[in-house]
Amino acid sequence: MMGSGKSTVGKLLGKALTYPLLDSDGLIQQLAGQSIKEIFETEGEEAFRDMETEVLQQLMPFKACVIATGGGVVLRRKNWGYMHHGVVVWLNGSPELLARRTSRDGLKSRPLLGGKADQEQQGEDAYQQSLERLTRILEERKHQYAVADVMVPLEAGPSSREAEAGASTAVVTYRVLKALKERLQKDAQEREEARNFEIKGGNDVPQTMRVMPSPAAGATQNEE
Repeated sequence: MMGSGKSTVGKLLGKALTYPLLDSDGLIQQLAGQSIKEIFETEGEEAFRDMETEVLQQLMPFKACVIATGGGVVLRRKNWGYMHHGVVVWLNGSPELLARRTSRDGLKSRPLLGGKADQEQQGEDAYQQSLERLTRILEERKHQYAVADVMVPLEAGPSSREAEAGASTAVVTYRVLKALKERLQKDAQEREEARNFEIKGGNDVPQTMRVMPSPAAGATQNEE
């Protein structure tokens, strides 16, 4: 989502893992020769989503890398097929937190928040505009975001001096690394448990499972 700090966190994560960072929005802008805002204005959102899907498809074969995507990438089911070749991380922040961040940084470059160069909102007006639209966007996408492999909160602790601004990017990066480690350990354990099963007797075989005769045993009987 906008304001989640995915590019900054992605850089820190890549540095910690010694992986390169690939930013899908940045790649789209390089390919199109336009900013995201200009693509929305001249080509429309659907054209941007097409470019986004194409970039994801091109990135799919890459291993050992961090890929930062735009928040709207979850809208197309096809994109999930590409993203699930890796571990999908959702940086989850409240609409209020994301609105504070986006309004502070300005809305000019954020077409989905209605930012226009000649109508730039300031202060409380920018915050309210961001809050209304981010609340709606999050409500529309929450079920898609929930499909992510890992969810990492952006909020700081209630007693923290940074509570209003959210957790620092360093803290969020640590949370991502911790969540990834736990997820990978869980996946490894589940794979091990799936391999280590034992059938002690015929009664243990589920009724829906067919017991096939051994081809080797059949060949031996034929020879006799």
